[in-house]
Amino acid sequence: MNSSEKQTFWTQHIEGWRVSGKSQKAYCTEQRISFSNFGYWRKRFSKPGKLIPIAVKRAVETVNIYLPTGIRIEVSVDAIGKVVSVLEGRR
Repeated sequence: MNSSEKQTFWTQHIEGWRVSGKSQKAYCTEQRISFSNFGYWRKRFSKPGKLIPIAVKRAVETVNIYLPTGIRIEVSVDAIGKVVSVLEGRR
């Protein structure tokens, strides 16, 4: 499994655990996944990510933002400042 596939796998399991209402241990046992690996990835996804500055070389109307959890956000250029503030927790 490559890095992207691992990220997708664990993102799906963490979301599955959240909606299951079960304890982490019970969810992992039921799904037959490693409890320690689950904890590692849950912590990894909970850490705030770093925003990487980019330079846009041509006129664009939208920008895609890829979060460490595998989520892609498509944002109009006009709203990018507000979205970045929310992602940084400044709202």
